[in-house]
Amino acid sequence: MPKGTHQERDTLKIFMGFQEVDELPVLLDAGAHEFYTGFHSGTEFALRSQYPPYAALRSFDELDQAIRIVRRAGSKLFIALNALYYSKDDLAILPKAAQHLIERGADGVIVASFPLLLALSRAKLNAEICLSTLQPAFSSTSLAFFKSLGITRMVLAEQTGAFEVDDILRDPDIQTEAFTSLINDHPHTESYCLFHHRQRTFCPVTKAKEFRFCGERPAVAMRRGEASDDLINYVSRAYVHDRPYRINNAGNLYHLYHLGLDYLKLGCRRMDIRGKLACLSIATGLLDLLENGVEYDEFVARALEIKESRTQDFTKWENPYF
Repeated sequence: MPKGTHQERDTLKIFMGFQEVDELPVLLDAGAHEFYTGFHSGTEFALRSQYPPYAALRSFDELDQAIRIVRRAGSKLFIALNALYYSKDDLAILPKAAQHLIERGADGVIVASFPLLLALSRAKLNAEICLSTLQPAFSSTSLAFFKSLGITRMVLAEQTGAFEVDDILRDPDIQTEAFTSLINDHPHTESYCLFHHRQRTFCPVTKAKEFRFCGERPAVAMRRGEASDDLINYVSRAYVHDRPYRINNAGNLYHLYHLGLDYLKLGCRRMDIRGKLACLSIATGLLDLLENGVEYDEFVARALEIKESRTQDFTKWENPYF
């Protein structure tokens, strides 16, 4: 029986982002199973993730507290090292820094940068390594390459349809996550790729330039030499659009579940606690339906009802990028 069949696997789990230690007991009580966050303490351990420092634990004391809470709950804690780009200086210290966090009790890291993944592989990091959705794998062939570098789980790209990745979902050696907030559709960058029509742009470019392909000259020029973190973040986040995540489609979630999805990853790390709880309330409602074995049509209809009825508790948050 292949991995992913309902009879053989554990129940689908909720992988939850957080940024304050005191959120953890509340989220555990509300149904979250495992957790991830960033870590940004001083200069030596200013471990950049995709998000700014405020969306991270800010001291080793906070890290130790978080680890104690998740351990008592039989849970896990991952640290996001998923910035799109790291400098040579970063790559020189990050493997040792990551190992230090693991030795303190973190269970694993989330990685988007290929050079960082390669550095962690060479350092033989003794931890779970999760491949971020910012560095997606779309086939069993590409997944095999990343597995050779030590990843143990991966986040499916947001635009992925369930049947496009059924071979990945059934892989017995990899755990899979589907990323969503279940409330709002984040813009996404798809590993620097500009191969999509931009429904709106945030750079001062003309209408005629809103359709861009991979390799076309960007509107914001990079300086010669080593690329700038700020410029890369700006360019990659400037060319985004509001195409909905496929995972936010209830029918797609239904098929992902039945093909063997392991985690529903809630991308709400920067939301306040009310926003997190609203996302979690929707997620637990959907999981209850799936675990109770409802048929496709009923699941889609009731999933929409759950989302509409529970979104009212959501507190709108400000996106600091735009």
